[in-house]
Amino acid sequence: YNCIFIKNDTHAAIVKKEIKDVDGWICSPCPSYKIDRAILSKARKIKFIITPSTGVTHIDLEYLKKKKIKIKSLKNTKLVNQIYASSEFTFLMLMNAFKNFYDGALNVKMGYWRQKEGYLRGNELTNKTLGIVGFGRIGSNVAKYATSMGMKVGFYDPYKKTKNKNIKKFKNMFEMLKRSDAVIVSVHLDNLTINLVNKKFFSFMKNGSIFVNSSRGEIVNEKELIKFLTKNKKSKAIIDVIQNEQSKELRKNILYDFSKRSSRLLITPHMAGLTFESETKAAIQTYNNLKQVLRGMKFD
Repeated sequence: YNCIFIKNDTHAAIVKKEIKDVDGWICSPCPSYKIDRAILSKARKIKFIITPSTGVTHIDLEYLKKKKIKIKSLKNTKLVNQIYASSEFTFLMLMNAFKNFYDGALNVKMGYWRQKEGYLRGNELTNKTLGIVGFGRIGSNVAKYATSMGMKVGFYDPYKKTKNKNIKKFKNMFEMLKRSDAVIVSVHLDNLTINLVNKKFFSFMKNGSIFVNSSRGEIVNEKELIKFLTKNKKSKAIIDVIQNEQSKELRKNILYDFSKRSSRLLITPHMAGLTFESETKAAIQTYNNLKQVLRGMKFD
């Protein structure tokens, strides 16, 4: 097989030229462009795409289905359960919201020390209630971290159970939300979860509660998140994702704009899974996925 290597920051116009004769594509998990009809229509012979990620929002799945192009991700593979980067980062986001760690470090860079104690004062995690929406790999790992820190943990996931007596399963998501001091969303994006975090969702969260999202931006109604933070002056949100991340005009995103005006919204650049260890594991699984796909395909 011949291989073409394309840098991740390569412009989409160049990508279109490079992939015109490829049979398969191992794509970036976070490309600077959407892998959609405009790009894929230039790949005349492409039969499969493999992505070293669990999420596939960067790929036009409808077009792949129409053209019968196979898609393979890390989801539902055994090795993915050995990747802890996103789980650890999600818990870090939670801790930062309670402890104001980022604000403290920024305070020093601005030339202050303890002059603004009221602004920097945080809260203990012990005895706080954490609600987790989605109890898969990330959600269940965060639950373990949280219980070890003395938090009371509950989750909502109609497809998952737990044998841990210290973790409560809720049959009603809204009942969990109104009891939680912090809420983490860790669900896979599909037709059932898109816009899951909406006006009704936020209406059950109490003033002072913390919202964390490290899954996908399309799960959250961004306008309603801003309304929630505007109304509830004691609440905070930390997110690692926003909608339409492949857009060339990210700075026009309403959450990006709000975060510049409010310290109660902190955004990180979809970096939860960005570790040396996780990327090595993802590369190994991607190679295994490639072998599996090639065994079952015929080429001209």
